[in-house]
Amino acid sequence: MILLPVLLLSGSILNSTDSTIHPIDTRMNACLAKAHATMPRATCYNTAYLAWEADIKNVSNKLLKNADALQRKKLTDEKSSWEKERDLEFSKIADTYNARKGTGYIPIRIKLRMEILRKRALQLEKQLLQ
Repeated sequence: MILLPVLLLSGSILNSTDSTIHPIDTRMNACLAKAHATMPRATCYNTAYLAWEADIKNVSNKLLKNADALQRKKLTDEKSSWEKERDLEFSKIADTYNARKGTGYIPIRIKLRMEILRKRALQLEKQLLQ
């Protein structure tokens, strides 16, 4: 169980399935390389979290702008479904980590939430390129 947070925070699994590194990941990894304490690392993850959140909004808007009525409906339904799934996952993360003591869990919580947004943003970016 201790190994999971270490792997999640290592960054080594972050880009293992991608052939290229996304600019948000590049900035986050550069930040993490300089951040050796818990709270500065949490700040790096939070900055990436906010960037992925903005990326989702930006790419979603581009997809909607280029979509016909039927595609727009599908995208809207998909967004709603994903938001419910995201909220459920965020709730599970909160249930797991909120009661734990120690600042070491703060970056873990942020990182786990950020990964959910990262995955969605990359899916949307792939859709935009199709």
